Amino acid sequence: MRSASHVTTLLLALSACSHPDSPPSGTALAGTALAWTALARGFVPRVIEESSALEGRVVLLGDAAGPGLWIREEFLRADWVDQGGGIWRAQRRLGGTQDRGPFAPRLVQRDIACTHLPEHYWGGGFLALSPARDATRLLSLIATETDLPAFCCPGDELFLVLQDGQHPPQSAELTTFLSFGEVEGDDWFVSIGHVRATGLPVLPGVSQELRCTVPPDSVLRFHTATAGGHGSGTMTFRIRSEGVVLFEFEQHLATQSQVRSHTLSLEPGASVPLSFEVAGPLRASAFLSPIIGPADPGRYGARPWTPERPDIVLFVADTFRADNLAAWGGAPEITPHLNRLAQESVLFIQTRAPSTWTYPSHASLFAGLYPYQANATDPRTSLPDQAHTLAEHLRAAGYRTVAVTERGYCSRRYGLAQGFEWFEEQRDGIELTLSRTREVLAADDGRPLFLFVHSYRAHHPYQVTQATRLRLGIEGEFQALTDRLNQMKLPRQWSPNDHPQAESTVRALETLYRGASADLDVGFGRLRELLENHGLLPGAFLIVTSDHGEAFSEHGAMRHGKGVGVWDEILRVPLLIHGPDLGHREVLWPVTLVDLAPTVAALAGLDPFPGWVGEDLLRLERDRPLFAFQCARTGFDDVAWLRGGRKLILRGTVDSTQPGKLVRAYDLVGDPQEGRNLLPSAAWPEELRADLSRLAEWSVEELFDPQTSTTDSTLEQQLKALGYGGDDEEQE
Repeated sequence: MRSASHVTTLLLALSACSHPDSPPSGTALAGTALAWTALARGFVPRVIEESSALEGRVVLLGDAAGPGLWIREEFLRADWVDQGGGIWRAQRRLGGTQDRGPFAPRLVQRDIACTHLPEHYWGGGFLALSPARDATRLLSLIATETDLPAFCCPGDELFLVLQDGQHPPQSAELTTFLSFGEVEGDDWFVSIGHVRATGLPVLPGVSQELRCTVPPDSVLRFHTATAGGHGSGTMTFRIRSEGVVLFEFEQHLATQSQVRSHTLSLEPGASVPLSFEVAGPLRASAFLSPIIGPADPGRYGARPWTPERPDIVLFVADTFRADNLAAWGGAPEITPHLNRLAQESVLFIQTRAPSTWTYPSHASLFAGLYPYQANATDPRTSLPDQAHTLAEHLRAAGYRTVAVTERGYCSRRYGLAQGFEWFEEQRDGIELTLSRTREVLAADDGRPLFLFVHSYRAHHPYQVTQATRLRLGIEGEFQALTDRLNQMKLPRQWSPNDHPQAESTVRALETLYRGASADLDVGFGRLRELLENHGLLPGAFLIVTSDHGEAFSEHGAMRHGKGVGVWDEILRVPLLIHGPDLGHREVLWPVTLVDLAPTVAALAGLDPFPGWVGEDLLRLERDRPLFAFQCARTGFDDVAWLRGGRKLILRGTVDSTQPGKLVRAYDLVGDPQEGRNLLPSAAWPEELRADLSRLAEWSVEELFDPQTSTTDSTLEQQLKALGYGGDDEEQE
């Protein structure tokens, strides 16, 4: 726990500017010592109300359908490139349009409306399509599901599917929606490429006007952001006050979104007018995370004032078994950086994930609820808005809440951005994750920081660097080993004793996994160095855990997610908490990631949200019943009940939240590998089931209505690369 000498001396005040079209928002937090003014708080964007032409064949149609603009773009015959097999591709001129949900695009050719293709085409056929590959298969698939002509428009490309031999018309019109963002709580949020953040959306010729109180010795910190898209050139960002240009910056356009950070000194005043504008091509653009705060915030761990709240960093290593670490029985050479941290931290040796795959485990971690309680068990849903997340809790207390993730199921598409004023996701690996983390750390404005960093580095396909291969003596490649295993046509549940020819291949895959985990450890070492260099350590709290583990035929299953059960090689994860005055000790009480939300709140000096079901782990001194769920979409849906070193496994079905038949029981104290099923020979399993049945019913009680998730083409592709390819593949 934190030392009693950390006396509260700073009260954070977070207020809002006023907008000509809406009344000023009230002060969110009381206090007088310092104030941070969030420009996106209470903000409502101006939009174009009348149709107007821009860039020749692009027309803005107004905002009658929602918070943004419908845009019509014309395509001429010369714009199309023949991909073969009746498939044509054209380059779009816009960036940042929304292509799904209630704002699905429309394409009209020769006065005939084309069919918009379902989402599963986006991540599969079109983006990987070449004239010599997939066209016949894709056309055959389309013919069974929809009518031609058909189209989809992933990213900045437009694909048109015609009967083979037909050609695109002389003119076709595509109508898409350019979102201006959405309101969450009191703030306006904008999504630009890989970032979702508080912000002010801007378009050429449409300025956003605010009036702000600027205290003495204050500056405006913000980021300029442009969406990726076809074409080049620059976007010029300006901030004016009463006609005087205070800020001007030319930002180059590219196929990927661009984000740049800035600091602007302002003259103090009670009602300073500010005008935000851009000039350049039509492209989704914004001033992100604009906030007025102290000009000299010092640095992390060394503020000019005594901080009220500590900085907190949460690092989640996706698909990371507990026994990768020496404290959990792992080989010490695999993760030396994490092993060093473990020797300085509180270790929760008996930690279980609430689910066997990424989305429900993360949803539970942030919502402080079990997956079914949060209604976050299916990849077609997202964490409901009604859930109160850890990030929301901390942000309401004055924290700057920031996330850097490697996308997949750890994405804003699945509701995990709730409460983060800056949520950044990308799919290019831990190198970019560390680079972006460095950038968000550099954007310090003086508020206490809650930073969430997530990495898939240990996830299959278990890519291992040459340096780690040499250090650990690792050979083999994931695809070749997986192909060899698939050729054996093993049943879904199999034993190495029955299939000895598969054992060596499985062990080679596990060795690759350990190598990928070692590379994850190298990345963590660099993250810790970043935190130290920026002054966060040793004063901040650093928490390290995983969302689930990985199976290597210990109980006849591979990997994780669908079809693997709720064995401890998948459920058991490391959990380390490092921070001031905590020291090193091992906690042997069984705990769950559902406990993290109230634990982090306590570290921040806050009471837990009343609806959370977990407990503060640093105060826990007793055994409790815990639950873990497979959350399968198809097939069987196992659930684990744990108490007092004993574990029950019950088998249910995906169409019922009832746990169903009791199939296995283990005494984990004497049998931690779950090798002896005691159900046939002991009386305690049925007694434990009867004792926990009411709590088990409570653990699956849905507290919110389901909320549908949305995906995009690049996210679909990444999920396929991570192993999620439909009902026949695992969930992640």
